[in-house]
Amino acid sequence: MRLRFGTYPGVEGEPFDAPEGAAILAPRAGPPNDEPALLRDAIEGRLAPLAEGKRRVLLLVDDATRRTRVHEILPHVERELAQAGVRDEQVTILTAQGTHRPMTREELEAKIGPAFLRRWRVEQHRHRDREALVRLGETEDGMPVVVNRLLPESDLRVGVGHVGVHAIMGFSGGAKIVLPGVCGEESETWTHWTASWFAQEDLLGVMDGPIRAHVEEGARLAGLDAVVNVAMDHAGQVQRAACGDFVEAQRACAATARDWHAARLDEPADIVISDSFPADRDYWQSVKGLCCATIAVEEGGVIVLVTPSPEGVADNHPGCRDLCGLPLEEIRRRVAAGEVEDVIGAAVAAFTARIRERSDVHLVSSGIRPEDARAMGFTPFASIQDALDAAREKMGAHASVAVLQGAGGLLPVVGGRNERVLPEREAGRRHA
Repeated sequence: MRLRFGTYPGVEGEPFDAPEGAAILAPRAGPPNDEPALLRDAIEGRLAPLAEGKRRVLLLVDDATRRTRVHEILPHVERELAQAGVRDEQVTILTAQGTHRPMTREELEAKIGPAFLRRWRVEQHRHRDREALVRLGETEDGMPVVVNRLLPESDLRVGVGHVGVHAIMGFSGGAKIVLPGVCGEESETWTHWTASWFAQEDLLGVMDGPIRAHVEEGARLAGLDAVVNVAMDHAGQVQRAACGDFVEAQRACAATARDWHAARLDEPADIVISDSFPADRDYWQSVKGLCCATIAVEEGGVIVLVTPSPEGVADNHPGCRDLCGLPLEEIRRRVAAGEVEDVIGAAVAAFTARIRERSDVHLVSSGIRPEDARAMGFTPFASIQDALDAAREKMGAHASVAVLQGAGGLLPVVGGRNERVLPEREAGRRHA
């Protein structure tokens, strides 16, 4: 069976021969719809009452690593603000990139649109800039709430972003635009390191996962007033929009995202071939494809991760590369002993190490150098076919194979492993 990852050019997009009967899992793309009407109906009349009498309005928007077409949402937001009498000079956009690098001018124009770049003040969050941060306290369980000081300096705070499957938060969107979107390193460290102690089955696609409640408590402390969230299908088309309370809007969009991005597999496969689309910038992003694949692979099996990662491993977390290649317990020991400066990077390394300990990882990437792949505990290959052939040689000619497409946003639902991510009626129907 001839297959290819059609979203990729170069080596990652070259065709390969999978055995007949290989399972193919992919999120779905819906028929064309009226996206402007969806956005208008979701937003109209909901932000203007909140903006009445406000002098400083802060809009938090997700960054270039997300496919949200913020420039198509902002005109609807602008109409609401204008109706409430808010002037251009009273509006600030803050890009919520967490620990990602700042966006380039071209990325800002594509994300926000040239018109709004000219009309409104635009700032980019930097999580290590202590002058730009303020500590607001702690959550009940001790998560420090350190955020960009523009939040407490504003009197209306609205998040704009998409809701999709997420390896730590279960689903993105909602409170995530604040934590980790515009928080400081202390808060980032707490959420990432806490999440690294959970198996991926307890995180990916879990609607009310173990980290979500902490983040929502922190966002309320930070004063997040509302969000405009959208759920998109595999083609990037908006299938649902919601505006209002950041918990209610996020849950509504998460349910729709789950419908479009969940795909079922009867049992774990011996070999899983997974891309990382649309999380392709670097390994820091493409690890999402690996987190997705670990749910679908049998223990002792092989994952073939296919990702262009043109920016390499993780320039924003340079220590992550070497930590990834260590055993999980050694990473934890070093963090506990205070030997690791970048604990956020150690958290992603811990996710990686947990996956490596239950399966081999073959890497096909034109952006991650072979020496870096080996340092991370992966086996690099020049082609998907070579990586698959090596996996079949290890696992046997009759090994089961699953191919995950769009795995950076896919929710594999695997029999007996993570059925709880589905509504009860769907889980019950599957076993009927």
